[in-house]
Order: sequence, then C-alpha cells, then structure tokens
Amino acid sequence: ITATSWRWAFTAVGALSGLVGVLALLLVRERSAASGRGEHVPGARAPALAADRGATVRDAFRSPFFYAMTVGTVAASFAYSAMLTQIIPHLEAEGLTGEQAAAFLSLMAIFGMGGKVYFGYLTERLASRKVLSLSLFVQSVCLVALITLPGSPYLWVFAPVLGLGFGGMGSAMPILVQDTVGMLNFGTIYGFVTMATVSSSLLGPLLMGSVYDLRGSYNIGFMTVIAIFVVGILSLQGARPMPQAATAGRSP
Repeated sequence: ITATSWRWAFTAVGALSGLVGVLALLLVRERSAASGRGEHVPGARAPALAADRGATVRDAFRSPFFYAMTVGTVAASFAYSAMLTQIIPHLEAEGLTGEQAAAFLSLMAIFGMGGKVYFGYLTERLASRKVLSLSLFVQSVCLVALITLPGSPYLWVFAPVLGLGFGGMGSAMPILVQDTVGMLNFGTIYGFVTMATVSSSLLGPLLMGSVYDLRGSYNIGFMTVIAIFVVGILSLQGARPMPQAATAGRSP
C-alpha cells in the first residue's frame, strides 16, 4: 500500500489466493473410507474421530453444550472484526506512523503462523475449550497493552504474543466444534455455528467505529472486546462433548 496503492495490494492478495486455490486443487487429496481414518493412531491420547459417530443437528439444537460452544465461538470471532481490523487505525491515532503500525501487524502475522501450529498441538493434549479459552485470555492481556502502552517501546513485546494468541484461535475453533458434536453432521452444524458468527462481523466494525466517532479513541471499544472475550471464556467452560460425540471425539 505504501509503495503503490490499496488497489494493487488487493490485486496481489487476490493473485496469491488464486495460486493457492489452484495448488490445492492439484495437490490436496481426501482420504477414502478405506484408509482407516477411524483406527487408533499411535501416540494420540484418544481414538481418531469417526465420521459415523456424533450428534445430529436436532441433538445439537437441544443441547446446552452446543449453545455454550456457539457463544464462545461467536465471542472469539470478535477478534477478527472488532480487534484485528482496528489495530492499525488505533496505533496511528495514538501517534505511530503508518509504517510502524503496519510493521506491528506484520509482526503479529508472522507469529500468528506459529500460533496456529502451537495451539493446534495443544488441542491434541488438552481439551479444545481450554485451548480456545487460553487464546482469548492471551489476546485480552495484549489488548490491555494496546490500551495502556501505545507510545511505549514495550508495546512491541506484545506484538508476537498477540499474534500467537490470535493465530491459535483459528486452529482451536473448528476442533472445538468437532469435540463438542462429533463428525456425523459436522459440516451442517459447523455451518450453523459460522452463520452465528456473522453477528460479530456486523456488530464489531459498527461498535469500534461508533466508539471512535464519539470518543476519538478506540480504547473503550477494545475494553468492550475484552469483556466479550471474558464472556466467551466463561461460556466455553460449559462446552463439553455431547454424549453422542463423547465416544467419537478426542476428549476423554
């Protein structure tokens, strides 16, 4: 964007996305039913997910575990719409240059890639609801730093930490749905869960923009996001595997 314009930046991102899509079509293959996906994997702490076990859509809509998981997931999705999109405007409003703000977000992105791997690793050893809760807690701490340390060099210490927590969230969320409802109707149920996250996409930018217009600062907006994350953490404690999925999922 700095070197050319936002139009060329979006063009470059679109070209890269198209390239990845073509490579996926050419290289990625799905396992067949005969590949033994339901067999025990040595070293895993529980049997692999079985595609023929889990809750039906009706079972999910009647279960408090499903709603606890959905509320936690919706709360987590505010990180995308209300937090991530406003970091650069926030830092610029607090006195950083556009290049410095972009560098902060780039540092986040670099560590975010590692966060996906590390938090994915954690889901193999801990309950996914705990892993997602940890991600939200880490992001909440870093948002406090964004509010209180915008002009301090110590703020840069929190960029990689925020990236780890943010990246890990993307790994933990689909695993949480799998662990809660199983694989029988995972596609449909996960579709309903992601449809619920549309609320954060609608409310997040409106919330942050309104706060800035009224107060000239994003701080109250970030504090609201922290409160939403806390609600999500509390809700996730009730996102236990449903009885229909407990024997098929990876949680004991």
